[in-house]
Amino acid sequence: MLLLRRLIRHIVRKTKEQCCAFRMVLREQYAIHLVGWISYRILALFSGALIVSGIIVMISLLIRHLLLIFPEWVPNKPFDPQSYISCFWSVHHGNSAGAEYRSCHYHIAQMGAWLIRTGCVGTLGAILFAFSRV
Repeated sequence: MLLLRRLIRHIVRKTKEQCCAFRMVLREQYAIHLVGWISYRILALFSGALIVSGIIVMISLLIRHLLLIFPEWVPNKPFDPQSYISCFWSVHHGNSAGAEYRSCHYHIAQMGAWLIRTGCVGTLGAILFAFSRV
């Protein structure tokens, strides 16, 4: 996990350095002449972010477990102590119903959707931040 945090910090640091370098070069040259230079830098940063995202997904696949949620264990009124007591005794005395099953594929899809959503928001935020400084 520490290595993963260092990788993320490194990518963020490199992104900031590339934005600063782009600003410095843009003072001397027109933007149309820098398209190749910019595209190479952006491709390198995105590939690094993609690698880190892949590492996160692989770690989540290695530590995934199936979640068993018994609906009887959840009280109707979460702030009422009497609701917890009645919920406990109803589960203790009665037969528990079947558990809700969520497969690992569901969690993989949720993790992928979260990564895509977070990546898009982060990318748009970085672009807005970079161009607001130019």
